[in-house]
Amino acid sequence: MRPDTLTILRCPYCGGRLTVDETVFHRFDGDAAIDAVLSCQCSQFPVVSGIAVMTVEGVAETAREQVADGDPAGALRTMAGGGDEGAADRFAAAIASPSATYRDVVDALGPEFAEARYFLYRFSDPTFLVADAVVRALGQAVLGGGGRAIDLCGGSGHLTRTMAEFTPSTVLMDWTFVKLWLARRFTAPACDAVCADAHVSLPFASGAFRLAVCSDAFHYIWTKRLLSAEMLRLIGDNGAVALTHAHNSGRDNPSAGMPLAPDGYRALFEPLDSRAFSERNLLADVLAGRIDLSRRDDERSLAADPAVTIVASRRDSVFAARPLEERRGVRGELRLNPLYDVSRTEAGATLRLRFPSGDYERECAACRTYLPEELTLDGSVLSAVDKSRLTEAVAALLSRRIVLDLPEGYA
Repeated sequence: MRPDTLTILRCPYCGGRLTVDETVFHRFDGDAAIDAVLSCQCSQFPVVSGIAVMTVEGVAETAREQVADGDPAGALRTMAGGGDEGAADRFAAAIASPSATYRDVVDALGPEFAEARYFLYRFSDPTFLVADAVVRALGQAVLGGGGRAIDLCGGSGHLTRTMAEFTPSTVLMDWTFVKLWLARRFTAPACDAVCADAHVSLPFASGAFRLAVCSDAFHYIWTKRLLSAEMLRLIGDNGAVALTHAHNSGRDNPSAGMPLAPDGYRALFEPLDSRAFSERNLLADVLAGRIDLSRRDDERSLAADPAVTIVASRRDSVFAARPLEERRGVRGELRLNPLYDVSRTEAGATLRLRFPSGDYERECAACRTYLPEELTLDGSVLSAVDKSRLTEAVAALLSRRIVLDLPEGYA
């Protein structure tokens, strides 16, 4: 954890500032805390593998004691397992290999782990395409002069990776520790990660961020009024908040959560200029190479869409139409989209679209508008992809999400 992040961290219970307890075991890499105990006026919290655990519930107290006693490896095992010894064993076995990938660790955690069914394929699903474009637009609008961004309930950091293109001061918050570990190891290693509960006061100073985003998660939060107020508290007067892929209570969803109608979400962010956007309309924008936050979608479009995006800000510049920036080089490593079964031959390969589950296919059906059911690639194109070379042919496949620019060691 970087020192600049520690300066904005606050106790979720008393609101107090936190300092490293130097009377017990602590380990730093330069000026970044890797394993330590943080103290305020009422509580103590562990930092485990660079991740601040801002709760005293569950296994957090055990992990704090292990860190204080000089057993950071034990604390990592405790937090990764979450009280499940089997999960802890599988996690430890998976990360023991220096060549382990994101996919290897996810597979080791078992089929019930959410990433196994969903986030492994995240970079090409329609939900992510829209969220990524919205974050890029908001990043241009509010992060140009600096400032922090936070990805709330951000899972294993897919959207955090996008935020990090606009600011080095990016924070990922989620309740599941092992997802945060995956983010710092693979998906968004430059971020700082905080393990905390979005149902209570957020453990950050007021006005600490310029951009706060919650993607595909707000409908699972029961205390929506509190979380929306906390998001507004974090961004102060000059920032922006966004909810992307917020389920619409008027439509069916495979895992609905506790959704609101579009007006219900929008009202939570008054008195800011708060607008609701049809996700279908935003996806059409993205596939056309743009993102338009200047329009106001009509109530019929919003009511008909299973999911909406909410953007709120006091800054007029947020609500603008922008072209999507053209790709400049390869950020990570190029790979064929994992949604495809690949049959290789000497001449090339045949790719066939295969969904990991029926629920995924139903929720992400819109990906059929840009991912062909079957296609053939010749050997020269495959060779370029395997070597992460951005040729004209590969760039065309990237634009269609048939090839993905993935984090190193992802799959």
